Amino acid sequence: MPADSRDRVTVDLRGAGSVVHQWAMAQGLTVAAFVRRAVLKMAEAAVDPAESCPPVSTADRRHLLKVTLRLPAAHALLLAMRARAADVSQGAMSPR
Repeated sequence: MPADSRDRVTVDLRGAGSVVHQWAMAQGLTVAAFVRRAVLKMAEAAVDPAESCPPVSTADRRHLLKVTLRLPAAHALLLAMRARAADVSQGAMSPR
């Protein structure tokens, strides 16, 4: 991929759009800039593999979000490792 290409992400916020928009506005950012900062902050956060994350409850599916990312292979591997450490699926199936 050329260095000057733009990465695109489509995010279905499933009802959380107004909250994300409000947070972005409160910080004087566009929604895109807000989401970029959030994703980078999460990607750069140090994770202690020994630290166990509680499993996410699937009882209330109204708060689930679908995120599709195009990542370099190293970042995808890191995401997979962190998902395993958090005991969550990278591709949870939701009932339709």
